[in-house]
Amino acid sequence: MKGRSIDKRPDIVNAGTEIGHWEVDTVVGHRNGHEAIVFTAVEKVTRNYIAIRIPGRTTDGVEVAISQLEEQYGSKYFSTVFKTMNADNGPEITTFSKLESLGTKVYFAHPYSSWERPQNERHNGLLREFIPKGTSIEQYRAVYR
Repeated sequence: MKGRSIDKRPDIVNAGTEIGHWEVDTVVGHRNGHEAIVFTAVEKVTRNYIAIRIPGRTTDGVEVAISQLEEQYGSKYFSTVFKTMNADNGPEITTFSKLESLGTKVYFAHPYSSWERPQNERHNGLLREFIPKGTSIEQYRAVYR
């Protein structure tokens, strides 16, 4: 495991009564190379879903997504919006604990335990209705609101 275990998450996160706790992941199109993927995050109470096209399944790609989130929400409010993030143990998440410098606590699910991030898995399934597995994400452009 890359960092703090999901077992250490505060009980308030599991209760689902406080806004600001997110599940994050990445969605891959083609698995044959270094092309764009989608970084996703879903808030556990409101079910707000964020999908950011990033340059690849690398730590640098994930850092692009985090930079965009920081730019949108600001360093001052980042840890208020993103109190905690729960990630899997994918290779692109290796340096994810750097978020703690912004005040966000990061927790990692157990390997091969996607059920520990159910809202994110469900929302990613919905995204797959628009971007089926094996479809290149390169053909989609990024849209910012």
